[in-house]
Amino acid sequence: MNPDEYDAAFVEQLLVPHSSGVRLLSSPIRVQDADLVTPQHVAGVLAIAQTHYDTIVADLAHDFRDTTLAVLDRASMILMPFAPELASIRSVAAALEVFRALEYPPEQIRLILNSIFPKSPLPQGEIEKALKHKIDLVILCDRDDRLRSVNRGESVTASAASSALGVLLEDHAFNLSRPSESIAAPDEPSEAWRRAAGWVGKSGGI
Repeated sequence: MNPDEYDAAFVEQLLVPHSSGVRLLSSPIRVQDADLVTPQHVAGVLAIAQTHYDTIVADLAHDFRDTTLAVLDRASMILMPFAPELASIRSVAAALEVFRALEYPPEQIRLILNSIFPKSPLPQGEIEKALKHKIDLVILCDRDDRLRSVNRGESVTASAASSALGVLLEDHAFNLSRPSESIAAPDEPSEAWRRAAGWVGKSGGI
């Protein structure tokens, strides 16, 4: 199908609904089918999705092929998780160079340090100095909650929402949301929203 012929009904039938309300557009089942996806396909789907959904999250390949750039060029924010070890830091440094060459605004790039060790062998300050870019979030090393999340096929915010890691991720997601989304209360605010928004414990709160 020609991307110019895409419409909302076509895109909707590609999406898989989740009980949380999220809808997923999965990657091709067969690896060889991935080569059939072009930047025009990606751009066509994104153009329609952006008119129907408030937030779109893309889990991209670790490369700069044309289909990846088709998403990055349209992104309002780019989150880059990485481990505190030299190979990952070198990869982040190389990616930042590409972003600079593409003239992406520095404030659009958010670095997330994924602590895979109980104690990081490299201090956060030294990493920021090497990358010349501040780290926006440090994810706690909580192997139990992470493994439980992976084994259950659930996000940490669903399987361990009240854990330190779950709260950290919920708060970060809240802080990344648009002001209109974080200020206006949903019809049925969750405990996570109430806490992140600062309503918990307030008299007369939601």
